Amino acid sequence: MPRTGDRLRLAHGTPTMVGCDTRGLAMAGAAGGPSDRSDIAGRAREIRLATEPPLRVGNVELLPPTRQLRIDGTAETLEPLIMSVLVVLARANGQVVSRDRLIDLCWGGRIVGDDAINRVIGRIRRIRDRQGRSLFPIETITKVGYRLARTETAGAGDATGAVIPANPTVGQEGALPIASSRAPIRGVSRRRFVAGAGAAAAGGAALLWLLPKLRNPRAASLMDQAEDSLRRQTADLRTVRMLEEATAIAPASARAWGLLGLSCALVGQDSDPTDAAPLLDKAEKAAQRALKRDAREPNALLAMFELQGSTLDWFTRDRRLRQILAIDSDNVCAIAELALFTQATGMVRESWDWNERALSLQPLVADFLVKRALKLWILGRTAEADKVIDQVRALHPHDHWPWYARLHIYTYTGRAQAALAMLDSEPAMARLSPPMTALLRAALPALDQPTRERIARAREACVVVSQRSPRVAYEAVAILCALGDADSAFSVAEGILLSRGSLVPRQPGAVTPAQTAYWRISTQWMFTPPVVVMRRDRRFLGLCKAIGLTDYWRKRGREPDGMKIVDGYDR
Repeated sequence: MPRTGDRLRLAHGTPTMVGCDTRGLAMAGAAGGPSDRSDIAGRAREIRLATEPPLRVGNVELLPPTRQLRIDGTAETLEPLIMSVLVVLARANGQVVSRDRLIDLCWGGRIVGDDAINRVIGRIRRIRDRQGRSLFPIETITKVGYRLARTETAGAGDATGAVIPANPTVGQEGALPIASSRAPIRGVSRRRFVAGAGAAAAGGAALLWLLPKLRNPRAASLMDQAEDSLRRQTADLRTVRMLEEATAIAPASARAWGLLGLSCALVGQDSDPTDAAPLLDKAEKAAQRALKRDAREPNALLAMFELQGSTLDWFTRDRRLRQILAIDSDNVCAIAELALFTQATGMVRESWDWNERALSLQPLVADFLVKRALKLWILGRTAEADKVIDQVRALHPHDHWPWYARLHIYTYTGRAQAALAMLDSEPAMARLSPPMTALLRAALPALDQPTRERIARAREACVVVSQRSPRVAYEAVAILCALGDADSAFSVAEGILLSRGSLVPRQPGAVTPAQTAYWRISTQWMFTPPVVVMRRDRRFLGLCKAIGLTDYWRKRGREPDGMKIVDGYDR
């Protein structure tokens, strides 16, 4: 399949999108209290954002009626649902709020999936990252719920991290009595009182000095632009430069360093070896700086995942991606990576689900739309695939990737003549490498009318290209399978995946170690329609065992779609 640079571009469940209903928000309670759904009498009074009083969490002021988050004179308007969840967590004053409680209070008790809650929590965390990570740390209590954790760096006005009304008055529910400014609080020694006040003032001054750098509008804008490029799968050197500027402006921002690490890792993978080395080195350093500030920074974790590549076994790669998504369920780059991964391991329907989830977050991104079309083809829904890919080409008329996918679907659905017509009539769009062009020119006539001479010519082209241009060899495997030549297909596949047999790359400089490492975990092509010829052959399981896939299936307790593995996984 085609790549962006050297990254394979082959083609996740789609969560229910839940709207916000703020008509009835009840006071948040701690987990372990009265039954959230059944004990209505156990609930505190219901609240409305329009009538909720302001709240202060450390240095942050929440204004529910206007949905504004304020700090040091700057304001950000939040979505109603996000403000509602923040209010509920803040009112719990450090106690755990169960997921059911959140659903009752913020979604009006409607049935919603975990993804809907995870998505809102993820958005709150991203807002927090933009404003400064110490502002309102949200802890996930596994299988229980969430809480707004107390922090010792809450600010000069609230050294304990307690949540208080923004304008407390004596007698107001939950308000703190105003102590006399002339004397220490009873029961606290004057020495401790003075020392504590000095520490709080110093800590507050330090935080006030730091937070403007974290919230610098220019840095925030650069990070948002770069993240948008990553989400659209269009990150390039310009993205890297934007994030280098962002880290210079906000050197304490884990988010900025994490995004820089991920961008450098992805761009480096698509670069020539001489350009890749400094980018990959920068990626590791940036990711490590991010993780020192926040060990759960999702983009930094994903950057390390990309850099580690095939040093991780299949099962570990699977776990790492799912752990990142448990932290940030809307991380489109991790979702896209998991869509690739599940296709590469034969979990075709799961890969479809992940790609659809990416589309729910980025509906018009060409990469995900193309993968939708390809997956429809893989699933045998050719007519639907045609409709999708034609519309994608209309939306992105100058993008080579939809063009190639259109040609690819034609090639392997009995329409080789249509594929040839695309090559002839749209040379400016083709932009194929000479080896790929030569391969298709030899193979398409044989696929259209498979005479002995044409098949022999196509087979020879497949053998030649596998030795001279390994990046095209996977296409050669698919063509050989489509021609019914399983023996030659296995020979090419073993040469590329295992460096075994007579068809290993022989041309000097034809393949780099980085390419070899990446191709060995880019096995999406093994689970496409033409390669069914290999999947039905007993040798296929041996090939899968040699590259570690059977061990992955055993550990995960699942078989690849459409395959029944008999006698376990070790034969």
